[in-house]
Formats: sequence, structure tokens, C-alpha cells
Amino acid sequence: MSSDENILTSKPELLYRFPWLSFTKVKFKEIGKKNPYEFVEWLYKKYWDKNKVDIDRKIESIFKDAFNNLEIIQDFSLKDKELNIYIYWMLKILLLLLDNPIILNRIANLYSKNNKRLLEDYLDENMVDLYWICRDLGYNVQYYETPINISNIEKTNLGISFIDFLKLGENLRDDKRKLVNNALSHGFVYITKKNLIRLLQEHVRNEFMEIKKKSEDVHKEENRKTLEQNLLKIPRFKEIFNKIKDLIVAQKVDVINDFSEVINYKEGKEIIKFFPPCITAINAKIQENQNLKHDERLFLVFFLNALKYPIDQIIEIFKKLPDFDEKIARYQVEFAFKKGYIPHGCDKLETLGMCYKDHKTFGDKICQDGYFSKKKGEHVKINHPLTFIWIKKYRINRNLKNTESS
Repeated sequence: MSSDENILTSKPELLYRFPWLSFTKVKFKEIGKKNPYEFVEWLYKKYWDKNKVDIDRKIESIFKDAFNNLEIIQDFSLKDKELNIYIYWMLKILLLLLDNPIILNRIANLYSKNNKRLLEDYLDENMVDLYWICRDLGYNVQYYETPINISNIEKTNLGISFIDFLKLGENLRDDKRKLVNNALSHGFVYITKKNLIRLLQEHVRNEFMEIKKKSEDVHKEENRKTLEQNLLKIPRFKEIFNKIKDLIVAQKVDVINDFSEVINYKEGKEIIKFFPPCITAINAKIQENQNLKHDERLFLVFFLNALKYPIDQIIEIFKKLPDFDEKIARYQVEFAFKKGYIPHGCDKLETLGMCYKDHKTFGDKICQDGYFSKKKGEHVKINHPLTFIWIKKYRINRNLKNTESS
């Protein structure tokens, strides 16, 4: 296929369906080149005045879907055409200002899963459009007019360079992402439509997760606040921004207030010492070969998933349970990983009777007393197990430095 055949130039509906395509900035270059303030001002004044679309309702609906852990955006419609692109850009601006990793993660999960469904439903039998979508995103792909047999039952028209294959799947931990389990020829992985869509889902998720990486200057508190102050001068933006903040409070979304990431699993590195009482108590049951309640099993899997524990490592932990069944355990763990569930917050754990902050063996002063938040300038309580990890790690490392200096 030659580069002048780019199908995106003749199919604007692809851009309305998939606003994360790079070509949207070309097709809508006059709007796409605006800075955040100019774009929001234009959206609420000129575009809204002309089209009378309830932009706020659609944005609020997306946040509600995310908080409810849905996998589809209920108010998404192809009839909205270019509005889908503008709402996608608005989401990024709002997430930038909210500067909240848990909210960012939930929106990223919802939006990527919704686009996975849209890609699966899209009629593209010979994968021609998928080829151009990948090309648009900068991935090195090859198109084969004659389908390639991958197995006795699977064929494909596409190959993706092994470098891009590994890059897109670096955060996916199932066996399908290993090169040894895929057909490879001349540096290209023959890939089915289903597997390619899963990788594109990860691309969409990464587009959101890159917000904090690509905009480090804006994320500095002073610059972020300046942008926020300017945008809040636009009445309609102020209204939706405050609505979203109120929604976060009303939904009791568990957040990590002072940290942008969680500590991750690394082979050979001991991190159990940073675990909160709720996990330590569950681990003690496992070491004593006691069976766990259903809620305890789920919470443990969600927690270890958040720390990027490998699936096989989690299976090894569960092997100590008396009722262990590897086939069932592996299915449940892989299902939880695929869904990307977030571990329960402290309020939920208390409701389930799984909070051990005052336990005579497992209790911890951090859970009991909370900590001083420099960002808020006040003492706050621990509201999530992942927050505990950061505080615990910080205090252990601080005490170690003080000991060494003494």
C-alpha cells in the first residue's frame, strides 16, 4: 500500500469513533493547535452557542461510568461526530487539573475498554482500516493482500514489527505477549485482529497515562494552579470542573492524595515489609495454610495486581491454600488482571470487616494516626492501602538514613 492511499482522509467517521488518532490534529488543525484556555473558551462560546449540545452532561456521564467501573461509555454516540473529539480533549484537560492518579486510571480504563469494544464492532474484515490506524499511530506494520495462516484456524492480513509488539504489550502479562508464543518472520509478528485490538486498547490507555509524563511543567503545582485559575474564569468550565470535584467526593472515590504512583514488584526485591495491616493479616492466614474468604481473595489479587506482581507469582502465593485449584485460581487471577480492578479503599475494607489497623498483632500507627500531607498542609488519615505503602516506605527509609548519619 502506498502512503497516498491513507484511508483516514476519506473516512472522517473513523476519527469520530477513535478521537485518539493522530490524524484528528491534522483534520481539525485550526482547533487542535489552540492552547487549553483557547480551546475551552472556543468550545463553550462559539461551538456550544452554535450547536447547543449539552457538553457538561456528556462529560459528567463519563466520570460516573468510570466511578461505577463500567466498560462502556453509555452516552457515546457516533451521531455526535466531531464532538467526540472535543470531549476527548476536554477529558485530558480536566484530568490534568484534577492531578489525581486514581481518577486518571479509572478514566483511562473506561475509555480504553470502550474503544476496544468499538474496534471489535467495527466491520473491517480484511484489516485494511486497522492497518491505517496503526500507521497513523506511528507503528511499523505490513499488510498482506493474501492472508497469512497463523494456525489451522487463524489467518491474518497484518504483521507488526516485533519492537512495536513488545512496546505495546510491555504492561500486559499474559503468555500471548511473549514472542516465543507468536508467529514471527523477518522481524514482524503475524497478529490476529483480536490480539491487535487488545494492543490498541493498551495504546489508548497509555495516551491518558502519558498526561503526567508529557506535561511535567504543567504538573508543577504553581503552573498547574495558574492554568486552573485561568480556565476557571470561563463560567461554564468552572461549573463542570466543580461538578466533577463534587462527584468525586459524593462517590467516595478512594484516592492517593500525595503520590502519583505505587511501588512496584521487582524480582528479588523485598517489599512485603511495606505492606499494610489488611494485607499482612491475609498473608498470615496463607502462611498458616488457612482458607481465605472470597472478599479476602479478591482484595489480595487486586492489591498485588496494583503492584504489578506477575500472574505466576500470585498463583504461587495461592498454592498454600487448602482448597487450591490451579486451573480455577489462574482463571480468576487472569480475569481480574484483564478487568484492571483497583484494590478496595479503607472505608470499603472496614465495611467488609477486613480493616486491621487496631489489631494487636497486625495494627500500625500509620493507619491509626494518619500522616501530615505537605500538599494539603494538614494532618490527614490513611484512606487507601496503597497510600500506606508510600508512607511506610518513606518512614523506613528516613529512619535508615538517620541511623546511618548517626
